[in-house]
Amino acid sequence: FVVLNFHFNSHFSVCCHWVVMSWPASFTQYHGEGIVVIETKNKRTRACVDRVTFVSPFGETEEGKAFLTNFRLLFQARDEGGHSFDVPLGSMEKVEKYGGASTKKLNGYGLEITTKDLRVIQLAYNPKERIRAFMFSELQRRAFVGTSHEGETSLQLSTDSSANVPQQPRDADPLPYCFQYKGRGKVKKEDDDETITPGWGVFSLQQEYERMGIPSSSWRISNVNGDFSVCDSYPPEWIVPSVISDDQLRKVAEFRSKGRLPVLCWYNKENTATITRCSQPRVGFVGKRSAIDEKYVDTIRILNQTDHTVLYIQDARPRRNAMANQAKGLGFESASAYRNCEIAFLNIHNIHVMRDSLKKLRQLCWPSPPDSHFFAQLDTTGWLKHLMAIFQGAASIVDLISRGSSVLIHCSDGWDRTSQLSSIAMLLLDPFYRTLKGFELLIEKEWLSFGHKFDQRLGLCNKNHGDEQRSPVFLQFIDCVWQITQYYPCAFEFNEGLLIFILDEMYSCLHGTFLYNTSRERMMSQLRERTLSLWDHVNAYEKDFTNPLFDASAMDGALHYPVAMKNLKLWNNYYLRWTAPSPSHEHISDQFHHLNHLNKQLEERIKELETQLQGNGSEKTTTNTSATMTSTTATTTTTTSSLNPNTHQPQSVPTKEVDA
Repeated sequence: FVVLNFHFNSHFSVCCHWVVMSWPASFTQYHGEGIVVIETKNKRTRACVDRVTFVSPFGETEEGKAFLTNFRLLFQARDEGGHSFDVPLGSMEKVEKYGGASTKKLNGYGLEITTKDLRVIQLAYNPKERIRAFMFSELQRRAFVGTSHEGETSLQLSTDSSANVPQQPRDADPLPYCFQYKGRGKVKKEDDDETITPGWGVFSLQQEYERMGIPSSSWRISNVNGDFSVCDSYPPEWIVPSVISDDQLRKVAEFRSKGRLPVLCWYNKENTATITRCSQPRVGFVGKRSAIDEKYVDTIRILNQTDHTVLYIQDARPRRNAMANQAKGLGFESASAYRNCEIAFLNIHNIHVMRDSLKKLRQLCWPSPPDSHFFAQLDTTGWLKHLMAIFQGAASIVDLISRGSSVLIHCSDGWDRTSQLSSIAMLLLDPFYRTLKGFELLIEKEWLSFGHKFDQRLGLCNKNHGDEQRSPVFLQFIDCVWQITQYYPCAFEFNEGLLIFILDEMYSCLHGTFLYNTSRERMMSQLRERTLSLWDHVNAYEKDFTNPLFDASAMDGALHYPVAMKNLKLWNNYYLRWTAPSPSHEHISDQFHHLNHLNKQLEERIKELETQLQGNGSEKTTTNTSATMTSTTATTTTTTSSLNPNTHQPQSVPTKEVDA
């Protein structure tokens, strides 16, 4: 949660023509990225400032230059070894003015930018200059562009990526930068917008169906939702019981909130136990029933050949919350209607409680965590307690599946807490999801395809920072994954860097992966054709995200994570990374890679020396053999002749030495 104070000592250059300006050397320029040019009354104002003073919350200052591009805000330190940084526009949560023009307070007039990656940035200006108005207007227009799935739009960004680039009209509204980004380094997207990059194909339901070894006699893939008419927040294809027809699926969907009927997400081929997910039923206070829904749930139970005596329904909500939903005509399954089912409430709180908890955590960690009573204050945020509740629910699912029982998971609508529980349980149960490719697939399947509302929960490109639909649901999932990796450091192929990279890129809007709420919206916006996937970058730079301690054979089966508060801790490298400066140190992964590199160099050197020794040994053997033959021949021919001095052979050899 860094507060960055900028004091601008010079104004923007205003001119009626393009101004040649070199790109800041500290940053790599992305494809299509350029310094913003603001057009006002026949004038062009370039969004760059010559002299900027960076003032940290700890009183440290540094001069440099500030640049606003169509993707991010850049600060380049003037000194070569100084601190330079960037802030993606998509990561900005709100931009506010502070201070009046008459203020005499140093750095008391400017803009305050709160970011989704837990920073607070202040840009301070000279009140006599007009910089703040320009910057505020452009940041508002470019950071909060919104997203629309109503088809192609002609509105484009006005940038200066080339002196010959024609400028768009001033009133044109920009799109998220991912629609212009064509990749960098090893990641490239062709100019043809119809080209779909490999990252968009990491998840195939058919391939996952085959990988899990699902018998077609029990479960099938249905495309009844191919046009999203049954459930607009579900993927177009589902895995459902083979004995249930598509017409029956439609009727079951009518009895479930938002049409999110039970579908399979994981199958244990060793004991045929399954994990299925859905939303709450439409029962209400009167206890409304649906014969087809009850039959459908009972079919899931029967398909388990190991234990078909009972199906365990894990309701993620506190019981009182589930009962409150009955007033809305919703609720939960009753034991009398859903026979052979056991219902448990996991007491995981809703999105509003989680949002307040993160707010308290943010306040605790900014500007730096207190030295006294830190853990007591951390406890009052409730953050680790909420993670504990999620872990308890996931652990109960793992235990049930491991002993051969099937589980049905849901919360209210089945796209928040349900995704947390299913994905964490699957991560613990299946070693495949603990690999790099498997983890990508897990996020694509359980979060993106099943309609977690990323657009609303993250507030992507949305200026309504007070929206009550925002909540750190996915952040909690990633935090839980990090907690597990700390307990089982050799069980995961990916490292901590991947987890932080996913969170940062999720906010930045550099890739199209996390835009919108559902598969339907992404399809309507043609994200696959028009943007790069996050996984394109991850797979191209796989080595950067690989855990050097990974041992696939060590943790081949299920992980039974010991759920206890003593095993949970604050993720310092994420929540405290912007706070008080700490001594720099290499990450264990970096150290390991460095040592591994040195080890390979030594191994290569050893091979070279062995080759040289073998060569020298062969030459020496040949020389000795030749000399011995010569000596023997000379001795047998004449014992009185003188030996060739070049052979260095003695004239008499003791018997013992010859025997030896």
